[in-house]
Amino acid sequence: MNRTDLGERLGQRLEIPRAAAVALLDAVFDEVAEATCRGEVVRVHRFGRFVPQVRAGGTRPNPRGGTMSFPERVSVSFLPGRYYKERLNQEEPAA
Repeated sequence: MNRTDLGERLGQRLEIPRAAAVALLDAVFDEVAEATCRGEVVRVHRFGRFVPQVRAGGTRPNPRGGTMSFPERVSVSFLPGRYYKERLNQEEPAA
């Protein structure tokens, strides 16, 4: 499923035009991105958490010889919530 498909399904569920649903999705994703860029954890009840994590920099061996240096960087991990995990692991797949 891609962004457009998700927007179409959301539009059907909320009974709004697909374009409005896609705009809503874009706004939500932008807010999540901005918050995690500021170092905040984004918690979505019953869904999960988006947690920014700092990956350490340093040097590592280069397979071609010598070493390579890597800068410190930030990535984001998604930690699913209990309700979401239960839905993923139920006996019959959700339709």
